[in-house]
Amino acid sequence: MLVAQRLSAIIPNVQKLKIITWNVGFGGMGAEAEMKMDGGNRFIPSSRSHVRKNINGILSYVSEHDADVLLLQEVSFGSVLNYWHNIEKKIRSNLTSFNSKFATNFKLPLILRWLRNEHGLSTYVSDKHTTNHLAVRKYQASEVYYRVIKRKDRFISTLLTPKTGDPVAIINTHLASFDDQGLIRKQQCAEVMAYAQDLYRTGVQVIIGADWNMQLAPQQLYNTSSRHFEFPKEMLPRNWLIQSCPNTPTARSTNQPYEKGVSDTAVIDGFVCSPGITVESVRTVDLHFEYSDHHPVEIVISY
Repeated sequence: MLVAQRLSAIIPNVQKLKIITWNVGFGGMGAEAEMKMDGGNRFIPSSRSHVRKNINGILSYVSEHDADVLLLQEVSFGSVLNYWHNIEKKIRSNLTSFNSKFATNFKLPLILRWLRNEHGLSTYVSDKHTTNHLAVRKYQASEVYYRVIKRKDRFISTLLTPKTGDPVAIINTHLASFDDQGLIRKQQCAEVMAYAQDLYRTGVQVIIGADWNMQLAPQQLYNTSSRHFEFPKEMLPRNWLIQSCPNTPTARSTNQPYEKGVSDTAVIDGFVCSPGITVESVRTVDLHFEYSDHHPVEIVISY
């Protein structure tokens, strides 16, 4: 199902972009957090003071970056899990020179709506680019929390068209986390890759930034739990490439508070680029999981 709006970004005389992808963990998943769904002891992952610390750290990072585009996941409108802090509003208020689009991944049923537990994806584009095309698409398959509440997994596709040269599509997504066999996230991966290939066939170069919830780097580099399946490379068309930084983990398990060298870690956040995109640099920003259970990943591309 396609929820449609259009967003295009015209970049005057610029053929280079810096893009950041980061799962901010709704402000509740800093180094002290542990979560029942991941085998921890707490339903509410962090204390009020830790949530305030996390949000301040997230706001500091997103305010001080020099990126053209931010692709954020688990951006919350406020819920019991982060003591009702509206982090979406706080981030948007700090990024006054950016246009933004939010797409819901999770919302409680109407009977529980008073709890205001809603989070999803946000894409931010610097307003030095003219913005007028955005598409949001829902996956056919989504995971179910506690076997009761179904997520509304989606991706956001933003088309940037320079005055000269080819257009570039930038996709923001977050694949399923807790499907034990990894079948849902693999189906979602197939769907977003099919969409990206359709764009590429029309002459559009594509970059996907995501929390893939699948291994992008060799598993033996980290203490990695079995639920992080490897990215299915057979889904990559010829000359499409995964772009990640294998030297620094991007995510940790939340079955206990973070302990370096003990906690399970993995590289599951990063980018997939179509042919025609030159990657000048890609790096994971090591924040020691202080503000989220994921690290930001930054990429600089030219085209």
